[in-house]
Amino acid sequence: MEPADLVAILKTVPEARLRIIELAWELAAPDGTLDEMKAAPRMGEIRDACQEAEDYGAATKKLARNLSECLRAP
Repeated sequence: MEPADLVAILKTVPEARLRIIELAWELAAPDGTLDEMKAAPRMGEIRDACQEAEDYGAATKKLARNLSECLRAP
């Protein structure tokens, strides 16, 4: 991958606002524990948000590897 390729790819990446962060705020009790009464009916949404975060993490690792590769290239 050439540096120009990386720049082109980065321009297509939107800002990420992971749903799992929003859910954590919405489902936390005042003491910081999970409010299970709020969380239980939203398990499907929680699973989807967890998968989104996993996918984002994997893509971020791939980007970091590619960026390191570009930095090593002459």
